[in-house]
Amino acid sequence: NLQYSYISNQYTDSSNADEGNISGIIGKIPEYYLLDFSFSYLIKSLRFETGVNNITNTLYFTRRATGYPGPGIIPSAPRNIYLTLQIKI
Repeated sequence: NLQYSYISNQYTDSSNADEGNISGIIGKIPEYYLLDFSFSYLIKSLRFETGVNNITNTLYFTRRATGYPGPGIIPSAPRNIYLTLQIKI
């Protein structure tokens, strides 16, 4: 499976401020896109799955913190790879 996600610019506060402030708690969240891949294979009662999230290693954030652990911008996960094994008994 290949999944593409596009997220357009978003405002983070009720005033819809375009410009951010020094603490990073207001301002626009810029647009970003993500590309993820996953593959699974089933053999009897075993299911293997592997995948890569954020294939292009896009630097992005989805929210601004006004309190803990902030204030400021909280970055999202970089590229990561996973592998799972599921056994049905």
